[in-house]
Amino acid sequence: MSEFIDLLRESVIVQGVLTIGVIATCCYLWVRGEVVPPELLQVLWAVLAFWMGGKVQSVIQRGRR
Repeated sequence: MSEFIDLLRESVIVQGVLTIGVIATCCYLWVRGEVVPPELLQVLWAVLAFWMGGKVQSVIQRGRR
């Protein structure tokens, strides 16, 4: 439970849920054959970049410990 609290405090869980939600929304629209709004695509790339950057920082911090 303490690991869950630590991950929640570091917002890893929030980032993951947000990323999965945006990706799922885009995939749902693509599968249905609907047009994905350009704004949603911009959000998708921004969220992915932020999430990946967070992962890189997490790995860097683990290496320093």
